[in-house]
Amino acid sequence: RALQAAGRYAEIPPLADQLVKRKVYGAQEGEYVRAAAHAEALVAHIHDAAGLRAYWSRLSDAEQRLPKIARAGARGFLALGGDREAAEILARSLERHWDSDLVVRYAECRTPDSTRQLEQAERWLVDHHQDPALLYALGLLCHRQQLWGKAQTYLEASLALDSGYRTHVALGELFARLGRHDQASAHLAAALTLALAELDSPG
Repeated sequence: RALQAAGRYAEIPPLADQLVKRKVYGAQEGEYVRAAAHAEALVAHIHDAAGLRAYWSRLSDAEQRLPKIARAGARGFLALGGDREAAEILARSLERHWDSDLVVRYAECRTPDSTRQLEQAERWLVDHHQDPALLYALGLLCHRQQLWGKAQTYLEASLALDSGYRTHVALGELFARLGRHDQASAHLAAALTLALAELDSPG
């Protein structure tokens, strides 16, 4: 905790390794502490491109693929305009550790090759076709490429599995783009209702 408070995150993983060896921490607890420290260190470099790249390159392949670390690394590269690198980080993590939050973040990366990005996401459908987050992400990617029909299909499939406000927003924006204003208004109103309900819910 003292190292964390001082911002000396890079010193925490080796210490966690020693504590695991001495059986003060279990292996799972040690991995959690290491991942959290690496994630904090990456976020600390969010405005330092050289520092971020240097720290990232020191991590092992297995560490880079952990969702907590991949999320922080992608956030850092996105803040520096590195959408392509962020998407690659997230895709590599998703191949090893499926995570619904990461797949949405993947779709939010605006890479130069959005077709390739969409093709990658569609390959994940084989194993994760019931994940509303993946369907939502696919809807966003199709919308970006102006594949209106596919975008609607994916977003409505996502909504059928999970009535989240963000999916209503995406459908509202899609229908507004297509000039279907009644449907756009209905979805945006539903989104507002759900968002307000979340704000009012305890915890």
